[in-house]
Amino acid sequence: MNAGVLEALIDSLPDAVWIVAPSDCRIVMVNTAAAQLLGLSRDAMLGQLVTDFSPTPEDLYFWADVAAGHAPHAQRIHSETLVLHADGRSLQVERRVSPLAVGSGDLVYVVALRDLGPLRRMEDRLELVLAEMQATLESTVDGILVCSLDGVVTVRNRQFAELWDLPEALLDPHVDAALYAHMARVVVNIAAYQRRMDFIVNTPLYQGTDMLLLRSGRILERVTRPQISLGRSIGRVYSFRDITARVESEAQLQLAGKVFESSLDAVFIADAQHQIVAVNPSCERLSRSSQVQFIGQFAPAMFQDTSGGELFNRVQRGWHREGHWDGEALHQRGDGSTCVVHLSW
Repeated sequence: MNAGVLEALIDSLPDAVWIVAPSDCRIVMVNTAAAQLLGLSRDAMLGQLVTDFSPTPEDLYFWADVAAGHAPHAQRIHSETLVLHADGRSLQVERRVSPLAVGSGDLVYVVALRDLGPLRRMEDRLELVLAEMQATLESTVDGILVCSLDGVVTVRNRQFAELWDLPEALLDPHVDAALYAHMARVVVNIAAYQRRMDFIVNTPLYQGTDMLLLRSGRILERVTRPQISLGRSIGRVYSFRDITARVESEAQLQLAGKVFESSLDAVFIADAQHQIVAVNPSCERLSRSSQVQFIGQFAPAMFQDTSGGELFNRVQRGWHREGHWDGEALHQRGDGSTCVVHLSW
């Protein structure tokens, strides 16, 4: 092969390339990419020993064998190694060394190098992002389960395992079928759960929220979202939140609301400024006023002391001493009439 053709060929390659003479292991040809990789000019590299730039033990042994004529002509190297930059830094590269016959059978060695620095930096950034994501997953109060469209679990956090009471055997990352079977067993209505799961599995873009009642008495809110990549669904993300306490609290509030509405006693509720915000039906009947007339009214204005004194001052002193006040008072009704009531405030 003509030297000019060979030089033009290697200079067109994007990877760094050196041509090394086996007799003395010196660089006889180098492309622009190689000079840029090491921060040198091409002229500065020509005639230099290849081991000046690749001083690792593997390279030293290999080139010593080449110079001594002990290296088989078919011997090749493909591995990662280090090369020296002009500023003294060591660069990590992927290196290929191959013998090449040129001219009338003369042998040279082609050394091709690919800089792994950008790849390693990207891998480091990706590792950092993954570590941050994992820390976020483990710190959330929600149980997270991520799986592919065919059901392979890719991510799950500790909270998920706790919410679903996973036994030790199911903490292994390769027991997906057993994991799904466990989840189906611990719900109260297995048939309904399975129907819902079949629908989700067969609807890749489904997103929604539902509730699951477990045999342990725990109530979970499940949020299902598709995992989208490049505009298509590649899996599903499930988040589970324990809403047992919230549901119980809501049930208690509903019960309290029913008691309030059905109480035979007239009850009103006022805010911190003593303005009425709610009354029950018994209060409407006793006061001969509608709820609309009550809302926003200054509660102390509805009552007077039976002896003609300042009732609200007495009420406030009772609040200060005991946290409540009760006694008799005159109640001003909506129709202008008054009646004596036993007031507990």
